[in-house]
Amino acid sequence: MSKINSLLQVWPKNAVATAKWLVEQGVGYDLRRSYKKSGWILPFGNGATIRPNDRVTWEGGLHALQYQLHKDIHVGGRSALERKGEGHYVRMENAPLYLFVRPHMAIEKWFTDHDWGKPLHYIRTNVVGSDVGVEEETVEEFKIKVSSAERAILEMLCFTPEYFSFSEASNIMEHLSWLRSDLVQELLKNCTSYKGKRLFLVLGEYYNHPWIHKLDMSKIDLGKGKLSLFKGGTFNAKYRITLPKDLKKNDETPLF
Repeated sequence: MSKINSLLQVWPKNAVATAKWLVEQGVGYDLRRSYKKSGWILPFGNGATIRPNDRVTWEGGLHALQYQLHKDIHVGGRSALERKGEGHYVRMENAPLYLFVRPHMAIEKWFTDHDWGKPLHYIRTNVVGSDVGVEEETVEEFKIKVSSAERAILEMLCFTPEYFSFSEASNIMEHLSWLRSDLVQELLKNCTSYKGKRLFLVLGEYYNHPWIHKLDMSKIDLGKGKLSLFKGGTFNAKYRITLPKDLKKNDETPLF
C-alpha cells in the first residue's frame, strides 16, 4: 500500500490534519509539498491541510487542536448544553460557539482566522479547574471534547452576566434534575468561582432537584462576604448573594 493511501486510511474524513500529525504519520515537509503539488492534499492555512472534497466544519478543526496538538480547549457553557439538547429553545444555526481555553494558551491562526459560519468566543479561564466533567463526543469519524451538562451549566453561571444571561441559565437548570451528584460534588469542590458555585446551589435548591440533597456542603468552599450581581434584586441570606426577584426572568443581558 502506498504512503498516501495509508495516510488517507488513518485521516478522519472532514477533519483538519496538522503538520505535526502528518510528520507523526511519516509525511514530512518534502513529501507534504509533493502531495500538495499532486492535489492529494490542500493547504488550510499555515501548518494545516485538508483532503480534497472534504467539508471541514469547526468540529474537524477543533478535533485537530485537541487530539493532534493536544490543546487544552473544549466546547463549554451554552454551546455544550445545546449539543446535548438542553438549550434547544435558544438554538440557532449561527448561534455563537463558546470555547473554553486555558489562559495564555495560543490557538493556531488557521483555526481562529477561518470563517466557520458562526461567531466564536474564546473564554480564557481555569476557574473550573481540571478536565473533570469534560467528555468525548463522536462527530462523524472523529471525536471532540465537550463539557458534560454538569460542567457546562456551572461554566454558564461562572460567566453570568459577562457571556450568558442569568435567565437562560436558570431556564436550562430547571430541566437538569438528572445531574450526577458525584460529578456535581467534584466540580463544585474544584471550582474557584464563588459566584458560579453560589448561583449553582441557589438554582439547585430553587428547583428542588434530587442531586442537591446529596451534596456534602462541608467540602464546598463558598467564600466569605456578600455578592451583589443584580440591581434591585433580593438578597439570599443562605448564600449571601443578591438575585433577581424572579429567578426565571431578569433584564440582565450578556455582554458577548
